[in-house]
Amino acid sequence: MIVFWQALVSGIAVGVIYALIALGFNIIFQTTRIINFAQGEFVMIGALAGYSLTVVLGLPILLALVGVALISALVGVLTERMVMAPIQRSTYRYSWIITTLAVAIILRNLMGTDWLYGREDYRVPPLVSGVFFVGPVVVAYQQVIIFIIALLLLVLIELFYQRTFLGKAIRATAFNYNVASLMGIPVPMMIQASFAMSAAVSGIAGVLVAPLIFANVSMGILIGLKGFVAIILGGLGSPRGAVIGGLIVGLLDTTVRVLAPEGWGNFIVFGILALVLLIRPGGLFGKPDSRH
Repeated sequence: MIVFWQALVSGIAVGVIYALIALGFNIIFQTTRIINFAQGEFVMIGALAGYSLTVVLGLPILLALVGVALISALVGVLTERMVMAPIQRSTYRYSWIITTLAVAIILRNLMGTDWLYGREDYRVPPLVSGVFFVGPVVVAYQQVIIFIIALLLLVLIELFYQRTFLGKAIRATAFNYNVASLMGIPVPMMIQASFAMSAAVSGIAGVLVAPLIFANVSMGILIGLKGFVAIILGGLGSPRGAVIGGLIVGLLDTTVRVLAPEGWGNFIVFGILALVLLIRPGGLFGKPDSRH
């Protein structure tokens, strides 16, 4: 039983990271109706940038988080041009799949060049060291910090959408391009803003996950896939679904790895995805597309 509770604590910490990644998927999907398969590379860039800022340059963690958010947002804006321009010129309905996969390969290989990070593994120290006990369960301060930062970020994003003019403009764009344009909202700029915001959120997720695993140029592949599973489980277009889907994936991934034979973690996670797609294709909180 102690093992289960220990896995539960770890699963919540990992789950909020998947929730942030799923939210990154959702931010872009809401304004463009495309799934950005380069999302995992934003996480990778955030993790490696966080390593450079905290370990190499020795910046405080809060300043490093701001720096990573800005760097990731810039990459997001550049990615928007790499993704949206080819899609807008193409008449093929699913050109976004090829385009986003191509962008993922470009970013991964660019970051993997010898004059940047190469193919090495980088060990990132915990944001906060030490542990404490809740009964027999060991809780790392790192896990608490991950939960607090992720929760704070989720709340700030919700407030941004509800209380700021830019957030309301992005929501209007997500609802309907034509109506937003008639209201004087610059739709292309809102799409750029959504890419920047999505990249910043995923970049911060990269900083949070880096101390739990090695940071390297290939880390975004599996993490991005699990974030994708989370948003499909929760339902595309639903921020609440992104959070709940991330927590489900994190809890499943961690508890199965602890309680089941080795190698079953990914099998169970992706198996659950297949089952949900069969029973409820729209996810747990999926919304119908009201744009057109």
